Formats: sequence, structure tokens, C-alpha cells
Amino acid sequence: MSKKSTNFSSPLPTLKVLFSGFYFYCLILLSFSCRIFVKNKKDTLAYEKITKNFCDI
Repeated sequence: MSKKSTNFSSPLPTLKVLFSGFYFYCLILLSFSCRIFVKNKKDTLAYEKITKNFCDI
């Protein structure tokens, strides 16, 4: 059991990799949603709200 605990003593690099992968996945989803919203002109206002909220984050 002590060996397993020493292996998980440094979770920071794995968290950084997971966070970067999740951020990249979100960017891909935003690019696809952008194309969908641009096709539907009725949802342009909703797209502007989403982009503003994402930029604020």
C-alpha cells in the first residue's frame, strides 16, 4: 500500500494534462457550435451571449 501512495504523491502533471486536453476539447466544441449557429441566423443572439460568457471566464 505504501508504494501506491508514493506513486500518487505528485498528481499535478496529470491534472495539467487533463486540464489542457479538456480545454482543447472545449475549443473544438465551440468551433463546431460556431458553425451551427452561423448557419442558423435566428440563434446569432444566443451565440453572442455564449461567446461573451466564455470570454469573461
